[in-house]
Amino acid sequence: MRRTSRSPSRSATTPTTTTRRSPSPSPRCGSRRSASTATLINEEFKVFLENRKQKKVTQAFRAGWIGDYNDANTFAELLLSDAGLNDFGFNNAKYDALVRQASLTVDMGKRSQMLEEAERIMLDEQPMAPIYFYVVKRLVKPYVLNYEPTILNRNPTRWLAIAKH
Repeated sequence: MRRTSRSPSRSATTPTTTTRRSPSPSPRCGSRRSASTATLINEEFKVFLENRKQKKVTQAFRAGWIGDYNDANTFAELLLSDAGLNDFGFNNAKYDALVRQASLTVDMGKRSQMLEEAERIMLDEQPMAPIYFYVVKRLVKPYVLNYEPTILNRNPTRWLAIAKH
């Protein structure tokens, strides 16, 4: 497990080993309690990214991605076997074929089915554990006109108007 630090006062790598026992039985392990051992390493961010890319040192790490366009493909393409950002090392030929075929399909219903099937493959193989989802909440008065939330949370104000109230 990796924990990163951008603090310049820390060394490039500082290993620490911890063992954590789960407080309750894990549903994946039946009725047994599970234990895991992890070595936490603080690294400079550039070192962390390079180690993550090489897939040699890192076994578990925190990663994040925000969809930059409103389509399932913005996430699906990250796990293609040859994708530059596939730091998880996920490699599944059927997944790759479905995502690539979906990107060439214009029928939105068929495309959606292909991406859903690819997602099922990914969820069955679990190359990552999605444990956190970004959330943004905005309170916008009803008299603010033309407000449109965006996927990247960039909300231009040039078209906003205030209605008489």
